[in-house]
Amino acid sequence: MTEPPFSPDDPAVRFGEALFETMRSEDGRVVSLSRHLERLLRSAQILGWSGVPGEAQLRAALRSALDEAAQRSLRIRLSASAGGRIAVETSRIPDAPAPEAVSIIGAWHRRRAIAEHKTTSYAANRLAHAHAVSLGAGHALLLDSRGHLGETAFANVICALDDVAVTPPARGLLPGVARQIALEAGVVAERELPPEAWGRASEIVAINALRGPMPIHRVDGRAVGESAPEELTALVSDLLVQEQAEAP
Repeated sequence: MTEPPFSPDDPAVRFGEALFETMRSEDGRVVSLSRHLERLLRSAQILGWSGVPGEAQLRAALRSALDEAAQRSLRIRLSASAGGRIAVETSRIPDAPAPEAVSIIGAWHRRRAIAEHKTTSYAANRLAHAHAVSLGAGHALLLDSRGHLGETAFANVICALDDVAVTPPARGLLPGVARQIALEAGVVAERELPPEAWGRASEIVAINALRGPMPIHRVDGRAVGESAPEELTALVSDLLVQEQAEAP
């Protein structure tokens, strides 16, 4: 960590008023760095957190952390508080989660606009994921009160339906960096996913910028599709490989 931990009176500690980005670094270069910083700073502006440090300070903190790191491939968590503090943590890239998921109805609220920003108020997501892990699954699928599919506890979701790849509109959901790349490329379209739609998907793929596409083979003990072809997984993986890495 390049900065001391946040002090007890910092808004990040007292109220969860901080933003974070989790990124992948290869040989001192950060994949999709500009996209991540743009999202963080845009959220700070929308939320009115004027004390969040600017881009130059964030890049300097990342440079310092990468200069100290010995590993070539790293998971980087950049946190910036409304109180003006920055913390950068580096660690190994985690193993892929188990390809099973558990659905949790009522865990996604589309009018909860704060969920559209990557804040450190993350307890609900962590509890949902812990519940899934306790049942032997690698993913928690967050559903609204009617069973519409939103996202997982730490990733966006794409479903293959009738040869079309769809992801829910980002209302009450985090607009992920990897998701945005897929949308811009025209590989994925936005569409509501009620239970009768996502329940018949031939593929369900969780996706985030750190791990890329993560296929889900079973949901609540039931197989996804007939043969889990992973064509969508391969397509998205090829797309993300083309994303540039840059030095801070």
